[in-house]
Amino acid sequence: LAYEAAKPPFLPIIRPVFLHERSDPLALDVSDEFLLGPDVLVAPILDKGRVRRDVYLPRGEWVDFTWKVGRMAEPAAAAATTTTTTPLSF
Repeated sequence: LAYEAAKPPFLPIIRPVFLHERSDPLALDVSDEFLLGPDVLVAPILDKGRVRRDVYLPRGEWVDFTWKVGRMAEPAAAAATTTTTTPLSF
């Protein structure tokens, strides 16, 4: 990631979602997700006791690597929102 960030267009390693979805006004409202490089989306559950959350997915193909490995959604030409769950308990 650091090597890629050192090349043009010099984007930060930790990126707000709107950097990849500049034409989508919904991406500007996403404040609790971020990207590690262009390929890893981080959408943490921040509230104690919650086990599900809505996740904004930029266009493309995304794979869920929490406890189940599988596609979050089919590859998409446009951004979408999905709901995901986690078995983690606090």
